[in-house]
Amino acid sequence: MTSDRAGAWGPAAKAPVPRRGPPKKVIGARSHRVFRYGIFGLCLIVGLVFASDFSKFKITVPQWPATLKEKYEMNQLQKPRMQLDNQDAHIVGPVTNGRVVVTGGGGMIGKHLIRRLLGASTPVTAVDLIFNDNELEELYEAQPKARKLLKIVREDIRNPSSLHKALTSDVAGVVHLAAVSRESWCEDNQADCFDVNDGGTQAVLSALDAAKKGGNRPWLVFASDRRVYDSRAPHPVQEDAATNPTSPLGISKLKAEGSIQAHLIGIANSGRGVMHAITLRLSDVYGSVYDHADRLVASIASPAMTHLPVQYINSEHKLDLVHIDDCVDAFLLAMKRLTTLAKDTRRTSPRTTHDIYNVAGVRSATVSQLVDKVLHLTRSKSPILQLESAVQTQGNYQGSIAKAIHGLGFRSKVSLDDGLLRLIGSYLARTEQFLIDRIDQTCYAASPHPEINSRVEKLDGCIVHVSADVSGLLGSLNAYSGHWQVDDDHQATRILATVRWADDSRWMLSLQNSEDKVEFFGLRKGQTDDAKNMHDPVFHSEASEQLIEWELETDAERAAVKLVVPGTEHQLGPPPYFGGEFTWISRSADVFPWRLSPLCCPASEPWPFTAEDPLDHSIEYLRVATEDHFAASIPKSRCDRLSRALEHVGEQLGTLSLGLLDDDLIFRKTKLGPASGWVQAQLPACTNICDHPAVCVDTGDCQCVLSTCSVQKRFPFVAAANSHNVSFSSPGREEQKPDSHHLETRPSIEPWMTILRPQARQYLLSQPPFPNVYVSQFTDSAKQWISEQAKPLHELDEKNCFSADSMMELLVREQSTAQAGQADLYFLPNYQARYDGLWHYAWEALRKNVPSMDPHRLIIPFTHDFGACRSFDFSLWNLRHHARRDPSTRHVIAWSVNGDLNSVCYKPFQDVVIPPRTCNTPELFEKFRNSANVRPASERKTLAAFTGTYWGVGGITRRKVVCNRFQSRQVSPALQSQHELRTVWGSYGPYGTYLEVLEDTIFCPVPEGVAGWSPRLVDAVYAGCIPVFIGQAAQHPFHDMLDWAQFSVTVDRENLQRLERVLLSYTMDEVLEMQRKLMLVREALVYPLDGEAASMGETEERGPEWWAMHASRMRWLTKYPGPGVVDRPDGLL
Repeated sequence: MTSDRAGAWGPAAKAPVPRRGPPKKVIGARSHRVFRYGIFGLCLIVGLVFASDFSKFKITVPQWPATLKEKYEMNQLQKPRMQLDNQDAHIVGPVTNGRVVVTGGGGMIGKHLIRRLLGASTPVTAVDLIFNDNELEELYEAQPKARKLLKIVREDIRNPSSLHKALTSDVAGVVHLAAVSRESWCEDNQADCFDVNDGGTQAVLSALDAAKKGGNRPWLVFASDRRVYDSRAPHPVQEDAATNPTSPLGISKLKAEGSIQAHLIGIANSGRGVMHAITLRLSDVYGSVYDHADRLVASIASPAMTHLPVQYINSEHKLDLVHIDDCVDAFLLAMKRLTTLAKDTRRTSPRTTHDIYNVAGVRSATVSQLVDKVLHLTRSKSPILQLESAVQTQGNYQGSIAKAIHGLGFRSKVSLDDGLLRLIGSYLARTEQFLIDRIDQTCYAASPHPEINSRVEKLDGCIVHVSADVSGLLGSLNAYSGHWQVDDDHQATRILATVRWADDSRWMLSLQNSEDKVEFFGLRKGQTDDAKNMHDPVFHSEASEQLIEWELETDAERAAVKLVVPGTEHQLGPPPYFGGEFTWISRSADVFPWRLSPLCCPASEPWPFTAEDPLDHSIEYLRVATEDHFAASIPKSRCDRLSRALEHVGEQLGTLSLGLLDDDLIFRKTKLGPASGWVQAQLPACTNICDHPAVCVDTGDCQCVLSTCSVQKRFPFVAAANSHNVSFSSPGREEQKPDSHHLETRPSIEPWMTILRPQARQYLLSQPPFPNVYVSQFTDSAKQWISEQAKPLHELDEKNCFSADSMMELLVREQSTAQAGQADLYFLPNYQARYDGLWHYAWEALRKNVPSMDPHRLIIPFTHDFGACRSFDFSLWNLRHHARRDPSTRHVIAWSVNGDLNSVCYKPFQDVVIPPRTCNTPELFEKFRNSANVRPASERKTLAAFTGTYWGVGGITRRKVVCNRFQSRQVSPALQSQHELRTVWGSYGPYGTYLEVLEDTIFCPVPEGVAGWSPRLVDAVYAGCIPVFIGQAAQHPFHDMLDWAQFSVTVDRENLQRLERVLLSYTMDEVLEMQRKLMLVREALVYPLDGEAASMGETEERGPEWWAMHASRMRWLTKYPGPGVVDRPDGLL
């Protein structure tokens, strides 16, 4: 049987599973450790002796790609892997004769059941609206038989033709899993929940009637739920216990059970035909990597694997968890039982049967016990947030399987410890396989960039910035009033490149300052006659002079070039230090000291060297480094991180065992404390890759952060959620259809909680109290000075509106308490970049008013460019040399407009990103406050638009955005509009004002400004223009609460060269759905007008202050694992 390295398809896949080892406590724990250390020491001595004997031999290690992969795989084979003694105790053989139809086959249970059936050579037809291609391909790779035995019907079970297509003449029975299976989904649209769960079941029953042969119908296994029982039933709950469900999910499942029973009674009363059915009432199933991310076990295990915050509710709630392998066993045993009944043709045998069985776990556990086990199996450093809900939830449950033992022979075999270990092993193995595949497909010899970089002719006519190798560091070529210089000012001069193919098979290049038509970077004619004269590579064109072009040699793999003097053996070299004189290098030297990075090209993409722009790498990948390396690029660094992550996950797999739950292990005694002391806090951000199983590429020396990646779709009826419509229109059914042309119709009925991340939604559903906050007062002298100012501090200016801090203060004061001792949180006023002199007075007053204040509960707003660093520089690269977080802000919760992951000014799990205050607030309110005035995307005429300055770190990115990419459009784009969509770059185009541009534009790019944020984001969102973020170097307002993936687009920096193509790949339905979600988030980003703050009622309006206060309370309640050493970074990074 083919091994499934992804560990996703249950026991038959032979995924890595835990080794039990010898019985515990055979010898004392201390003696056991001494024994192990002694063996280790002996092995070390023997190794040193052998090493000295073999030191004379030279070992040659070939380069990647092939041998490094083989070396890695050999190392993994030599490492101990997990084993499980009862792995093969699960059912793996045939249980029925004939084809099995599995409705809902693309779901969690369905995929595991199909995997097991195919392993027994049983043909399967899967009926589901969603069966993700990548998961289907994993199944094909794990089970070669699947390509012949498996049929996929991607249609709705309520469609009679779909079921007719699935129920072929060779079908023995149906396993009916298709359902709205989540309580939250049922609550979002109860009508659709009942239509799918009960109406879908009735459709299956009708199809079984139509498929009968000689009166005999295929058998049916129906997946029901424990929620059908009365919550007051005595434990363990038996099948004859009272059924009194209180949730829409439980009611719909019980109604479906009733439909099956009524159908069988009808068959029996008619005396025509035979049919047998079994209903399985499932406890909470866990253990699959395909579980929904917000279900309990997955919501704990997945973040624990990447050290992201783990949140749970009602810690002492008892759970009845059944492992996916045991669950599949129950279905197989039910199928076996029904097959036996179908073969029984005796006259005395019943013509119809309907048996009901519970499927429950080995024993119950509390939520806190579950969390404890997961954290230690994953060796997680995750912050922990424990909540207690004010809302009554489902009571404790433990199901009885006595009837299933007797009637089916079913027993739960997988303990919670074993099941969690299998799950963690499957997560790790799936990640390992992804990393191997991704390296094979995109890195080193498989990288597509060397081939792209060889297309030098595409550089002709490009605007580029030129980088230089200055003793290994990254320099930029800049023009300064008559001379050229290489320095570390990366706001590089835009240079026009002209490339031509010479008759003697050479590429010739000329470089011209695009902003000065007579300024070239080259040599005058005659300078090449004598090497001594080649001292000044600057040429000012005059009528009587000619330019000597550079001969261009390229190294496609390095993404670098030589600038060779034609007819000589000399190439131009950069200065040995920034600002120094240019040098000359031998042409034959293996040195390629220049890089040409396109900003904009007239040719069709992909453009050479674009993906490997070293400045993109510096913006996206660096945080604390003060030196930028010439050879760096995002693709090369990404591949390096993938390789290191592969080693890291291999180490985790090799040491994963139940021994990690040993009470004697020291790391279990980790102390929990505030965010500033978190062991991960000083690490740079890891890379996020959206199709990575865990998203985060964890190398072991970086900090995983929340992403803007969309979750893989697993619920097919999202379009009908939060409405009164059903998701399938059968013939004759009339239903109200949503009006896509009026955006205000959906927000009025769509709950705002749908735009939240799962943890934020769980937190707010627990109905937390609004935090009590104490606002510190200034000293009398400071108050006097403030009152003497020309206008109130919170009033808007015409430009450079940094007054979000004073507006937040005004809003917080409306909700504050006058008693510091009653406060949960404290607020320190701060007027950054306007009245910085008040900073020390504010601290003086706070220490006087609240002498015993806990600094971890202190909020300080920072609304200038680089936030808590309290520093400024137009250049991020210069800022990294001198800026550090202000020492007084080490422990505080900073409310910061700056969410830059590429600077030390922002801590993603300690600070709260708040929106900036836009100077356009009055105009935005006048034009768009009534949501009916926000034009739907289907009526807008402009695809994308941007105009702005080119200051700061965003200068390079903004120039790339405004490029006229004439070739970057598909012939038949997915985005179809009634208008011929245009782009407006660098101006207002046909519009008279900035707001008119926003009003008629579908997508609004929001590149970074001086820092990584811009008030343009607020303008775009309020006008209903979908924001387009560039790269992943910044987090956005309330990033830990709002799910930005639902209403924004993120474009990797490499893909800016095909920006229009990316935007046109969305359908109009997808765009309209994003825009509807956008309408729900508008009020979170916009501050009230001057004079309106006191009457806003922010706790009801859910404006910026409401979101910021709840995000801060979550920070305060969260506990963070501290380091196990005394000496550590000072926390100012």
